[in-house]
Amino acid sequence: MAELWSEWAWRILAIQAIATSVAMVIGIGIAARQ
Repeated sequence: MAELWSEWAWRILAIQAIATSVAMVIGIGIAARQ
């Protein structure tokens, strides 16, 4: 059970990091247009 939780925790952290990076890129792109 602990292993399963660890795996999910890593996936959530990875998804969060990717989402943050994508949001930053989109934000910079929008700011650059204006």
